[in-house]
Amino acid sequence: MSRWSSWLKDLLKDVLVIAVVVIAVAGFGVVLTLPKFGGPSVRLPEAQSLTNARQIAIACIAYACDHEGNFPPSLDAVVPTYLKDRKHLASPLNPSDPIGYIYTPGLKYGQPDVAVLIEDKFAQSLKHDRVVVYTDGSARILRPSETPAPKASGNVRIGIAFSAVIRTSDGACAGPLQL
Repeated sequence: MSRWSSWLKDLLKDVLVIAVVVIAVAGFGVVLTLPKFGGPSVRLPEAQSLTNARQIAIACIAYACDHEGNFPPSLDAVVPTYLKDRKHLASPLNPSDPIGYIYTPGLKYGQPDVAVLIEDKFAQSLKHDRVVVYTDGSARILRPSETPAPKASGNVRIGIAFSAVIRTSDGACAGPLQL
């Protein structure tokens, strides 16, 4: 019997060693991939900036619906009627500046050429990803090497609900969207 028990003990030791090695290799692989995928705190400022930029874009589109398709002359024109809280105008990348976004005035909603409407002005200087919102309501977070090309693949729509709220099926404005 000692022969079998000795063989069983050796087998259990081998299995235990293999299990420990597999768990260590898997854990090491997870640790190596975390920076690549970026944990939640790595991209938090860009995500917060994108949220603010989307809020501003929705307010600008609501303004355009009330003003014959013309976007506001400045971001100050959307507060407080279309954007209730000025805090959305500040960029999370530099909260001390009251208006943290570059706004392109003089554009029209629904124009055939899609242009950059809003961009976070601190992203490049602070080596963060760039937040860009276009006149058609699409938004992107761009890597520093990317340029904000209109209608680029992978655009994130502001939301299906906003177009149903702001524009009716015949293209007329349904009224201002209160944020």
